[in-house]
Amino acid sequence: MKARLLVGLQLAIIATLLLTGPWIARTWLALEVAAGVLLFWAVAMMGLRKLQISPAVPADAQLLTRGPYRWIRHPMYTAVLLGMGALVLERLTWERAVLWLSLLAVLLSKLMFEESLLNTRFPDFAAYCRRTKRLLPFIFTLSVAPDYHVIMWVGDSASKHTDKFPQFIERLREMNVNTGMVYGDGDPQRWVDAKFPYYVENIVNRGLCLKWNSKVRDWSGFVDGWKKTRDKSAFAREYCLDDPAWRKWACDQMRAAVRKHAPHRPLLYDIRDELSVTMSANPFDYDFSPITLGKFREWLKTQYRDLAALNRQWETTFASWDAVMPFSTDEVKARMAGRESGSRLSAATGSGRGTEAPPTLTRWNLAPWCDFRTYMDVSLAGALDEMRRAAHEVDPHALVGIEGTQMPHAFGGYDLCRLSRVLDWIEPYDIAGARVIFGSFMPGKPFFSTIGESNDNKARRRLWHLLLEGDAGCIVWWSEDCIDWKSADLALTPKGKALAPVFKELTSPVARLFVRAQREFDPIAIHYSQPSIQVNWLLESVPDGPSWIRRFSSYEAQHNKLAKARVRCLQQLRAAGFSPRFTLAPQSSDTFLMIGSVAMSDKPITAARSFADTTPGVFDEHGTKRNSSPFANVTLVKDWMETVAHLQPEVRVTPPAAAYRYRHGNARLLAFERADLQEMGEDLKVRGGDNVAPVATEARLKSPAHVYDLRTRQYLGFTDRFSFTLDASQPSLFALLPEKVSAERLLEQLPSR
Repeated sequence: MKARLLVGLQLAIIATLLLTGPWIARTWLALEVAAGVLLFWAVAMMGLRKLQISPAVPADAQLLTRGPYRWIRHPMYTAVLLGMGALVLERLTWERAVLWLSLLAVLLSKLMFEESLLNTRFPDFAAYCRRTKRLLPFIFTLSVAPDYHVIMWVGDSASKHTDKFPQFIERLREMNVNTGMVYGDGDPQRWVDAKFPYYVENIVNRGLCLKWNSKVRDWSGFVDGWKKTRDKSAFAREYCLDDPAWRKWACDQMRAAVRKHAPHRPLLYDIRDELSVTMSANPFDYDFSPITLGKFREWLKTQYRDLAALNRQWETTFASWDAVMPFSTDEVKARMAGRESGSRLSAATGSGRGTEAPPTLTRWNLAPWCDFRTYMDVSLAGALDEMRRAAHEVDPHALVGIEGTQMPHAFGGYDLCRLSRVLDWIEPYDIAGARVIFGSFMPGKPFFSTIGESNDNKARRRLWHLLLEGDAGCIVWWSEDCIDWKSADLALTPKGKALAPVFKELTSPVARLFVRAQREFDPIAIHYSQPSIQVNWLLESVPDGPSWIRRFSSYEAQHNKLAKARVRCLQQLRAAGFSPRFTLAPQSSDTFLMIGSVAMSDKPITAARSFADTTPGVFDEHGTKRNSSPFANVTLVKDWMETVAHLQPEVRVTPPAAAYRYRHGNARLLAFERADLQEMGEDLKVRGGDNVAPVATEARLKSPAHVYDLRTRQYLGFTDRFSFTLDASQPSLFALLPEKVSAERLLEQLPSR
């Protein structure tokens, strides 16, 4: 109805303008011709068959980013406004001017309605919006500003000392913090009055994070109690993620928060911090509630042609879809151990598997467990997507995301690729390569990281590393540690004073160059496979026996073999000067690295070269063991450096260091940091990469350029090699230009975008 109304108004206004004036603007002919050229170009890119006036998004629509759509999201609307504007100027009356302004209002309403639909339909639309304009350059741009945001996570003391809020703001500015925090149901007026930006925190406070407002907050005690009985009734999650009533409540929370805060344009909306299907990425067989099992069966019908196909895949004998039950972890481990009994399982679970084990039963058919773990990933991502879409109904440009995400895992809902598709921004815990994985699947979307460090050097190195990876800012944990609330003037604590110069550096013009630059990557693709993560977890946890329930995420972060292999590969590639990305499937020109990729579909690998550290595809994508791997063209290796021996890094560094490359207009930017990879623990503290002495380093380029040291503003000459001292706590930064410029005014002469 809304779409038809907007189209009707648009056509009526255009018809009125054409009937009350000339069709050719002789005085403004150049403007009219430009509008015609733009319209023709946009139509040519879209194709006549797909052209429509309605803002509704067709079922077969694709996100168009070619031609004028590369810079303008609505070039046809721009062309109409320019063309009609030329005709109004040719015969200018106040009535026709009002009609043109009415046309502008209608088209703005129409494009905002259309963008709300596109935002829901295409996961990459938010990133597309951030690099384009709506109608004209520098007009109607709505996105996170391309600057570094230092966000303070605000504790209760700020609300208890409302009379000291002006002093609190002064201390935040003294720390070089530029963004505050308000809860979803909180009052932002003090921040608004202080003209201090803020983001909205923890909007959905029931059901997503079981650390709060749940019966299992003491997770360790809960699972220890469960171990005594191993009762499957405990598998029914207190808050069912598929429950329509709960989802409606959660979506209503999102809509209410956005309605409240949208007039003040908060930086971000956080659905929930540290959410999980379980607790963190701890193992547990959530969710066997009736609603979830019903949705699981519906989902299975989209994966298998019929019930017979499912029974063949699972090696089960379910008589009906309503009888289908997934395996619990104990049950799949019993199958792996050869202890499965059809009669025992049928009696124990009422599952209808039959009184005898299927004759083709195999110990290594893990599909009844893997499929359910996959569905729980689907369930969490689906719930988040629904909440995000609810927020976009109110404000299509609200940036909706989550905080405190975990490492890739079989439990918790942590299929990182699937989550990346339903979020506008994210604050990940960088454990087991999670930051690089998310970054590979969320290009162009804002990233933030929480910093809990008090040591300035550790904080500086960590935050610079993340900025170079693409972070748009950081979240400081927390105001209680940075402000002395007992002092009369709210003095900064030693931690606040130590971090202030770090944040000043990260918000400086030099840092801004890298925030706004476009990073370059090498043709190296690392396989991301959630089925392999599931199967590897089952295989790794075999020695644990029934105590698998105690493999908490804190343990996995330090001991999971697949995670350690992933980090080791990243370390080796970084030290060799390469910048790889994770992917589900490679491009034909990629060198494809498969780390523990034991479970894969039989889709052919099209990469130029493929390598693996173990036989790939021993299991299919459901977790069913094959008789043999279908990937005969994959080379097995023990050292990942063997896989990239045929590639030459764009920059060679001696001794080895991590090299980051960027494009910034006609300039190239380079950054070098220590090769050893830092990660964070669940305590938000940095692990690894301890400080060492500065190192004399040399970089060699493939071709010469005018080289400038961005920190010292020193011109190093027109050269293909240069030397510098690599500090342990901060990167060395350089600009490569095609022409020589004044070193003193270097930053002013670099392009602004």
